[in-house]
Amino acid sequence: MFCYNCDSELTSADVCPNCGADVRKYKKIIYASNRLYNEGVDFARVRNLGSAADVLRQSLAFNKYNIDARNLLGLIYFETGEVAQALAEWVISSNLQDKQNRAVSYIKEVQSDQNRLKAYDTAIRKYNKSLEYCQNGSLDLAVIQLKKVLQYNAKYLRARQLLALLYIEAGEYGRAEKELAYCARQDVGNPTTLRYQAEIQERRLPEEQEQKKPEPEQGSGVVMYRDGNETIIQPSNGRSPSLEPAGASLPMTLLNIGIGLLVGAAVVGFFVLPAQVQKVRGDAAAQLKIVSEQSDNKTATISEQKQQIDDLTSKNEALEDKVKTYKEASDSLTASDELFKAANAYLTNASDLDTIGQCFADIDYDTEQKTASEEYKNLYGTLIGIVRPSLVQHYYRTGYQAYEGQDFDTAITNLALAIRYGDKENDESYPASLYYLADSYYLQYRDADEADKSKYEDNLTKAQQYFSEVQTDFVRTSYASNAETRIQEISLLKNQSEKTDSNSASGGSSGTGRSTAGGTASAGGN
Repeated sequence: MFCYNCDSELTSADVCPNCGADVRKYKKIIYASNRLYNEGVDFARVRNLGSAADVLRQSLAFNKYNIDARNLLGLIYFETGEVAQALAEWVISSNLQDKQNRAVSYIKEVQSDQNRLKAYDTAIRKYNKSLEYCQNGSLDLAVIQLKKVLQYNAKYLRARQLLALLYIEAGEYGRAEKELAYCARQDVGNPTTLRYQAEIQERRLPEEQEQKKPEPEQGSGVVMYRDGNETIIQPSNGRSPSLEPAGASLPMTLLNIGIGLLVGAAVVGFFVLPAQVQKVRGDAAAQLKIVSEQSDNKTATISEQKQQIDDLTSKNEALEDKVKTYKEASDSLTASDELFKAANAYLTNASDLDTIGQCFADIDYDTEQKTASEEYKNLYGTLIGIVRPSLVQHYYRTGYQAYEGQDFDTAITNLALAIRYGDKENDESYPASLYYLADSYYLQYRDADEADKSKYEDNLTKAQQYFSEVQTDFVRTSYASNAETRIQEISLLKNQSEKTDSNSASGGSSGTGRSTAGGTASAGGN
């Protein structure tokens, strides 16, 4: 393992033997990344690819330079048919380390066969097309597209799972089971595959529980079968002697039944049906008349109400225009008053920067300049140009002193004002103000008691935002290096918090103090 600050080889000590940098937290981060990588390898060996991908992504969250973890994650993506994601991981890996990196050979192997690369691209486009068909309800077309997808890329796990889901929806459970069996071999323990298999079993269960009728037992001249606790005995010709007259034959019985049916149909056709039809028609006509009258009344009422709504809307719009005019005039007067207060505070006591700054804080100039007069804009520009340098230095000094004294509320308030009035391009204190503002948010959350952390839930997000701005705008400064270290610590805290929430278990403490050691983490070592 090598030092993040000077790239010297580290020993078992807690500091770098060359530059003296504190490497305790750095070692913990690297060890956590390597441990998660080893877990990913174990999952991959038993083809539990989904779990392997999860822990490898966590490994990279701790150490984005862990080349082995990134390369293995790319291989898992490739094995599940996610070729684009695999290439993305390998490209990042090759950019981080261009020599002695297996990712370079992986990329060359995929790109060497243009026909296969084109097939992967076609598979992705057809998969997206199948999703559109599903959203539009054209499930048959989606099935056709998914079959073509698997012809171009048989390893495309998501496509095969979607095809199985469509088979389940269509009731073709045998085909769905075949596709899901392939998915289970490809990624053991995949939760989506297991959920779909459970769905099939749940849908099939009622069919399997249906009871079959008992088959009759054949005896000598009789038929016997059981109905619950009773045994039913009938003659083997299937007829009950008590219900059939002696000597009656089967053809005669059928003839009598047919004549009865014909007579019944004739009676219904000539006498019953015409009366029923006439009654239904009369009822329908009366109901239609009632509905028509109700519809006409409702239409007239709706027209009247619509006219009333239009009139009220017009009146309301006219009143809103008047209110807006009055409000703009009132706001303009209020804005002038606030600017006059600021000018008076400066003329009365130019060294009272707190009062002057508060007066300017009450002015929403970005909004007011849209409607302000030229005289107002000129007065504001002249006055702020005079007091701005003094305000920036005052708020920076006050904020930094509060930061050193761990009074983070005061530090955040004053450093934010230093940023507000500061000039990113010309003020030397601007990067320091931005960095210490971000660090105040971070330390306020990190050093808070567990019971109080809920009050500072947004602090990590704000700190990460400002640290990223420091990295982007002040690349060649020590603040940028320190900001990168803080961003890694924030990622570690967030991961620990997520694990605590999901497992209902307490996470480890990230320690106390305010180390400002910077530098970037190198690839995972020994």
